[in-house]
Amino acid sequence: MFWKSDEIADDATASSLRNRIRGYFSDVWGTDISVEKVLYDMFDMVTEEEDEAFKAIYTVTLIKMIDGPSFTMAMALQEGFGPMVTVTQPW
Repeated sequence: MFWKSDEIADDATASSLRNRIRGYFSDVWGTDISVEKVLYDMFDMVTEEEDEAFKAIYTVTLIKMIDGPSFTMAMALQEGFGPMVTVTQPW
């Protein structure tokens, strides 16, 4: 199966990311989601400051249980001249 979202900025807010990917969970799994974004500095410590952020980890939580796995991790990687998003599936 293939599902494509609208463009997602590399510094997207949790709300923006949710708006871009919620269609997948709604269309395919029939559930809504919540998204949390945590920023980490270069020492891998949590920070509130965007200008100190070295990486961001988004946690997607399904509002209701689904009958199967959705994905375990999605990573945004820089490759060449543009970002590439890789989704790690549990199967």
